[in-house]
Amino acid sequence: MMAVAKRLGIERARLVHLLDGLERRKLVKRVQSPSDRRSHALYLTAQGETSLRQFKRLAAEHERHVAEKIGKENRERLLQILSCFT
Repeated sequence: MMAVAKRLGIERARLVHLLDGLERRKLVKRVQSPSDRRSHALYLTAQGETSLRQFKRLAAEHERHVAEKIGKENRERLLQILSCFT
């Protein structure tokens, strides 16, 4: 979990809260490691995979919409500006 939290740039406690919510919604499941009781593997459920495909489709539609509205050059500039905040 620590590696996932670090990769996402959030505190471990926030990740646990986020995963609890995703698990309640049946989007992910945690499976305890057979070799380390403190460690869990994360898996998308079938419902989670369906939701992920839908989110990716919506994100792609949004990207196309933004590109249409502001143009390719302005989109690239916006991405450069936003990358300064990461």
